[in-house]
Amino acid sequence: MKGTLSPLLGELQFLEALVISGMKQIGGSILETLSKLVHLTQLVLEDNILEGSIPSSLGQLASVKTLSLGGNHLKGYIPSSLGNLHNLFQLNLARNSLIGRIPAIFGNFHYSQSFDISYNLLSGFIPDFVGKFQNLTFIDLSNNQFSG
Repeated sequence: MKGTLSPLLGELQFLEALVISGMKQIGGSILETLSKLVHLTQLVLEDNILEGSIPSSLGQLASVKTLSLGGNHLKGYIPSSLGNLHNLFQLNLARNSLIGRIPAIFGNFHYSQSFDISYNLLSGFIPDFVGKFQNLTFIDLSNNQFSG
């Protein structure tokens, strides 16, 4: 498969899982229209060549349990709006070029079991709330620029 994500994906109003993974010829940006997929529980767009920033509108996907955007060419800050994903079990933003700090609102991820933000350019201190994720079974913060 080759090309970019179609804006028509945002019209699949009953879609519960969107998985486009390992397509090294799928590029472009992550579409704002994906935020209209209110029934989505899994958004997996990993190991492609997606670029640009993570749209803050993804924070509107209240039903999402798995958000995996790892292994792309994403840049910029992690949007704090992702902290609105209160049902999130798995977050994978690894292997991109994300900068800045871990948003404080991520302390809302009470149910998180897997948290991978490795191999980015993240900096600052690792927030205390990371140690309070009671259900966490996997965490990878390696290969960033954290201090302290």
